[in-house]
Amino acid sequence: MRRLVALLAAASSAGGSAHAKPPPARIAATVDTRTARLGQPTELALRLQVRPPHSPVRSISVRYPRGWNLATSGLGADECKRPASDFVAVLLDLPLDGLAGCPRNAIIARGRARAQVRIPGMTLPQTALLTLLAGPLERDQLRLVVLAEGINPFGLLLAFQGQLKPAAAPWAGTITLDIPQIAPSKLPYDGATFALVDVSLILADRRIVYHDPHGVRYHPPGIELPTRCPPHGWRFRADLHYLDGTRSTATTRLPCPRP
Repeated sequence: MRRLVALLAAASSAGGSAHAKPPPARIAATVDTRTARLGQPTELALRLQVRPPHSPVRSISVRYPRGWNLATSGLGADECKRPASDFVAVLLDLPLDGLAGCPRNAIIARGRARAQVRIPGMTLPQTALLTLLAGPLERDQLRLVVLAEGINPFGLLLAFQGQLKPAAAPWAGTITLDIPQIAPSKLPYDGATFALVDVSLILADRRIVYHDPHGVRYHPPGIELPTRCPPHGWRFRADLHYLDGTRSTATTRLPCPRP
């Protein structure tokens, strides 16, 4: 089992040609059009697709537009504090509870990821559940923790770190997720690769439940929509950096909700 778990960490050790053409990437941003209203809180769904699979993704950055105040949304009422060694090792030797001991009041998004595990002569799809948690606040950056719990076909728990920080105009901020390399000594098979193909996250997912100091359950506030919407909607941008040095950029526009 440990050999199979280590195999899935090949995403951060498999390289590619420095001159390879990066794959097309797509990003989609949506809100619940049935309930979203200007000036009111809502959930924000982000989906990133990479096709065909390419060199392993090293980092993902998503920029969101002015007026979207993710850092002051009320999400992340607590902090997930994981040691730096977790993000170096990436593979966590912990029970697969999805939170690695982090408080539930630190959850800010839930989602799912799909990848392709390639072994010479065979390709296997891998699915994982994602949990995005708020970490400590440092200067003007909110540290983020991403936990990926493999559910099919291999069980594993991976930890990545990220940041939520301000961005220059015309953006309000950037969500960055870092995917570090795994020590080659942990990889049992030569030539194994792990290529990310799809990531979905729902920020302020209505299924997230917090507990107040008295133990009372409640749903944290959503992300408040701006009071005004540009004529062509809000623009989002994703930048992907790959291990072989190539990059991909994708943009999308989120239409204004109906009055």
